[in-house]
Amino acid sequence: MCGFFGCFSAKSDIRNIKNIYKGYSLHHRGPDDHSYFSNKNLYCEFFRLEILGGKKGKQPMISRNKRFLILYNGEIYNYKELANDYLNIKKEEQELSDTRVLLELFAKFGLKAVEKFNGMFAIVLYDFKDKKIFLIRDRFGTKPLYYSISKDVVYFSSEIKGIPTKKEVNLNVVKDYLELGYYPNRKTFFSKIINLKPASFLIFGENLYKNQKYFNLYEQVKNEKQSNINSLDKFNFLLNNSIKIRQRSNRIINFHLSGGIDSNSLFLLTNKLWNKNYNLTASTYTYKGFFNNEYEVAKKICKKLNLKNFKVEISPKDIPDLATKLQYYQDEPFGGLGAVSEYKQHLEQKKIGNIISFEGMGGDEILGGYNSHFYLVIRFLYYSNTNNALLKKLVKYSGQSLKKILLISEKFILSGFNGNTDLS
Repeated sequence: MCGFFGCFSAKSDIRNIKNIYKGYSLHHRGPDDHSYFSNKNLYCEFFRLEILGGKKGKQPMISRNKRFLILYNGEIYNYKELANDYLNIKKEEQELSDTRVLLELFAKFGLKAVEKFNGMFAIVLYDFKDKKIFLIRDRFGTKPLYYSISKDVVYFSSEIKGIPTKKEVNLNVVKDYLELGYYPNRKTFFSKIINLKPASFLIFGENLYKNQKYFNLYEQVKNEKQSNINSLDKFNFLLNNSIKIRQRSNRIINFHLSGGIDSNSLFLLTNKLWNKNYNLTASTYTYKGFFNNEYEVAKKICKKLNLKNFKVEISPKDIPDLATKLQYYQDEPFGGLGAVSEYKQHLEQKKIGNIISFEGMGGDEILGGYNSHFYLVIRFLYYSNTNNALLKKLVKYSGQSLKKILLISEKFILSGFNGNTDLS
């Protein structure tokens, strides 16, 4: 993935302090290109992993009206549609650069442009005319965007290590993490370093420091409920469309496949909608010596579809070294053995030239694939008495008695929903 860091001030001369970045690098995020921009108010460096755009996607990028500069990590999946609907951009340039499309949309619509984006992104937008900078993060915070403010200077980066300030541990955040399992949303494990909230932007200029939200999931869902749209039909359309537009890449795409219903369902749909001129492949990680693993399920699916599956075997002796290396990239605590395993999976895929992967992240949450969701649905159906036929089917499918499900779900609620997803 791409990465960037830099600093901005509407008052101070950045050229006097840019040397603070000496020794800093995010080359591990962008092996394909390294560029920088510097003037009196702004200093920034960009490290590029080339997915779309070729040379025309090079950053930092300046808008055609010369007013805006952009640093952008992520992907805007609907950039072709946006270019066709709102911009007079040549077709060959649409094919190459989502960065150009979103930058020109900002030049045309201002910050309102972000409401049109379908994608994941961390964006730094600099306004030459008004000497302001905007930090913008996607709706669900898929891409992190860290910043720190010291006097009249804002420092920003794709990673915590790119913020050139002393890394003092925030003990209150550590306490909440260890005692409550609470992972910080806006705060980080380091004092004075902030992670911009999802679905929001920060505006910083002379005597100006403003945080503003541009998307509210609760309001979106409430409006959907009042629209009388068939939810199942819309879900199917959105799911299929999301798979299609995510295939827009100049690089080979691989699929991370587990034995779960969510990733297998997504894999089957992806294969059905595949429009590339090369065969879809999958990779699955497995633990050496552990026989109750998901690889066998994934292998059966791939065999049935006549598609290649790459097996990534992880040995217990691999874990300490992998975890140490992963910690360097993560900067903060990460999600246990699963994160280490996926890191090994990515390393193995990179060896054969696959640097992009599809994953079913969030599928279990959306479709109620965890017991913590499944049992709560059963509990709701039982006490609301809304669909007894469905209730009986779900209890039978669970393999547990209704009494036990109600007891476990009650404990889960009393715990403040603070438990494992499988309710063990």
